Amino acid sequence: MSFAIHNPVEHYFQVSELHRIRVLEAGNPSGPCVLFVHGGPGSGVNTDWIDYLDCEHYRVILIDQRGAGKSTPLGELAENTLTDLINDIELVRQQLNVENWYITGGSWGSVVALSYAIQFPHHTLGLIIRGVFLGSRSEIDWLYAPGGASRFYPDVWARFTLNNQLDNQVTIFKHYSQALNNKHAQISQDAAYRWMEWASISMFGLPDFNALSPTDLKKLQAKARIMCHYLSQNCFLPSEDFIISSAHLIKTIPTWVIQGRADLICPPDAIWRFAQAHGNTRVKFLEGIGHAPAALETREALRDIFESLKR
Repeated sequence: MSFAIHNPVEHYFQVSELHRIRVLEAGNPSGPCVLFVHGGPGSGVNTDWIDYLDCEHYRVILIDQRGAGKSTPLGELAENTLTDLINDIELVRQQLNVENWYITGGSWGSVVALSYAIQFPHHTLGLIIRGVFLGSRSEIDWLYAPGGASRFYPDVWARFTLNNQLDNQVTIFKHYSQALNNKHAQISQDAAYRWMEWASISMFGLPDFNALSPTDLKKLQAKARIMCHYLSQNCFLPSEDFIISSAHLIKTIPTWVIQGRADLICPPDAIWRFAQAHGNTRVKFLEGIGHAPAALETREALRDIFESLKR
């Protein structure tokens, strides 16, 4: 059984002089509210993978984060930090007259959801997250320093690091920060291809970027710029292991986690450490499942949680 988000109402909120964000609202206006937080960073909302929420029962709110999806300006890095995203969520809550809500999402969305809950615990009923990323130094090292995920995809890593010329994390982020923002279209486009190819490991197989439309190419470049922006700045978290060290502050907030055991982008040890520190987290490991939000087993497990919450 799966559900679909039908005919969402579209809102736009001016959250600063520069940024305007798109918000979708669907479902039962009288039902319990669920906020969906997309991954990326920079991906934008894709309602195809959110079929685990019964809109006959739940009121569902989905936000395109700054610079992502249909928010404008697309790919903008100025005034785009984790604090900005958390403040935007709180503004949306107030504007749409939500007293409190469940929060769901995955990957980068886990960082945003958990950070919001830490700052606004009294508005957070519960967290239902998958493929968890906590923004820690060790997780970023796993993906963007030699000796981690690179050992599983040596061919893709070689292309990503220009045949291993970029031999450490500092040079990788420096190179891509410059290349993705280069005024020469071909340079920035080639950098976006390489960045997003590496970011796609263990998800859908290697994408064919040459088949993308010009509009999709523009979105791809914007996503790569925003992703590099956040990861090169340690996700703008206030300290190393901030989320785990703050877990005790939200111990009254029940948290459910669906985690693929074969997730090469977000290895399961991070959420296991969080669960031990939090004490109110239930983790379900899915054998043989990776990071992709489209995985049927992942969506079914999320659906089961939301169906149980009805009771």
